[in-house]
Amino acid sequence: MLLQSQNDELHLPALPAAWASGSVRGLVGRGNFVVDMAWSGGRLASGEVLARAGGPCTIRSATPIAIPALKLRSEKSAIGYTLRFDSRKGVRYRVVPE
Repeated sequence: MLLQSQNDELHLPALPAAWASGSVRGLVGRGNFVVDMAWSGGRLASGEVLARAGGPCTIRSATPIAIPALKLRSEKSAIGYTLRFDSRKGVRYRVVPE
């Protein structure tokens, strides 16, 4: 419910409307990515993705996101915002709202 992982994408966050704020750690998505995230007002406040195996990573969100360390920003699509990058094994990537 908090993390959808399908079509080789991580969907952040997948929240029920009743959960306006909170946090979670250690969710594992497809591609062996570990996700930690916090949300407020029903939107992502911060997140971190650990690449256990490395390789392509796609993150989708309802709102714009960025990975500052890689100077990457999400792109608008018909179904939200998408951010794609090649991850390295063992590296943590901080995801922030724009």
